[in-house]
Amino acid sequence: MMVSSGELFGALVLLFRDAGEIDAARLELANALTEAAAIRLDKTEQHAELVRTNGELRTSQEALVRSGKLRAVGQMASGIAHDLNNILNPVILHLQLAKRAVARGDAKEADQAIEDARSAGTSTRWCTTRSKSPNHAWRRAAP
Repeated sequence: MMVSSGELFGALVLLFRDAGEIDAARLELANALTEAAAIRLDKTEQHAELVRTNGELRTSQEALVRSGKLRAVGQMASGIAHDLNNILNPVILHLQLAKRAVARGDAKEADQAIEDARSAGTSTRWCTTRSKSPNHAWRRAAP
């Protein structure tokens, strides 16, 4: 019987030309061959299991990396959307003020609101330009 780690792997059948009892040397050799074959079969099964488990681990790692990349892209998109809102809010506010001034017929106030919207757009461009350049000094240039 071929047994390794308590697990049965098969049986070894020996055929001899001459009938009769097997001498001790041949029996010992047969037992050693049987044991070696059982150990080799056990190691082969362990290797196959290790290869399968390693493949599953690699697949899980790749999925985790993809998930992390998607999470990073989502966070970046959220940050960009937030920055765009911060840039557009002052401009939209001044345009709404201009719209109300036009509705009231106050051309001077409407012109001022439109000029303030332009100024807000210029200020936000100035801020975003400086925020993307780490070596740029944070001083406003003279007009």
